[in-house]
Amino acid sequence: MANQPEISRSLQWWPWPPGDPAPEIWRIINELDRRVQVQVVDAVLNTHIAIARAHVEGLESIRKIISGAKVG
Repeated sequence: MANQPEISRSLQWWPWPPGDPAPEIWRIINELDRRVQVQVVDAVLNTHIAIARAHVEGLESIRKIISGAKVG
């Protein structure tokens, strides 16, 4: 799609372990239309955001438990 603008370099993503798709999946993604690639990026970002929120909630729960624990 020569007429479509390139996705910003900062948004061009590649496998980054752990957890990102395997190289063969990236090849398939790279062959998709740019509009579909943006949808895939959105799904990946939503997944990473959900994981980060779950991590923060877990850390906050641990902090709450620790702060309420009696020492000694």
